[in-house]
Amino acid sequence: SSPIAPVKIGRGLPAAPNAVVLDPQNPNVLYAAVPRSGAPGVDAFGGVYISTDSGLNFARRSNGLDSLYQVSSNANANYLSISPADPNRLYVSFRTTGWAHPYFTSDKGLTWHAPTKLNADGLGFGGQQEGSYWTAPIATHPTHPLLVVTCGGGSSTAVVTTDGGNTWRFSGNG
Repeated sequence: SSPIAPVKIGRGLPAAPNAVVLDPQNPNVLYAAVPRSGAPGVDAFGGVYISTDSGLNFARRSNGLDSLYQVSSNANANYLSISPADPNRLYVSFRTTGWAHPYFTSDKGLTWHAPTKLNADGLGFGGQQEGSYWTAPIATHPTHPLLVVTCGGGSSTAVVTTDGGNTWRFSGNG
């Protein structure tokens, strides 16, 4: 038998991704959270990219994220999560401060939205100001697409959304 030849994947990505998620209903669709790069133009911002051919080629899917990149010189897409119950819903978090996120989409990344309220209970995340946020992994519930948990303020402060990312609340004492 002849050896298997390697195939280059990831064409169209300006840098190595920090996170990759697979659409649970279509294994040909992958999303990648890509940090800033030295590439010219809008790709220098990184962001979220989609592949519809099992990772061979990627195209940028960051409509709505560019405003964050333009005002925060240190924003990097670090974590990405997809809802197993509704793969139209994705969440992306950034390593940055002063801007409300994780951002969310309900249309497979065609448009991204910032949360309207990051501190719905009036509690600061890790002692930081409203809207300040450090990156953390994002966990989506396996059967409830609007229920998502992450950490705020770069600490162990768990925050939860039950409305798909619009508002985030301190999740309690455990």
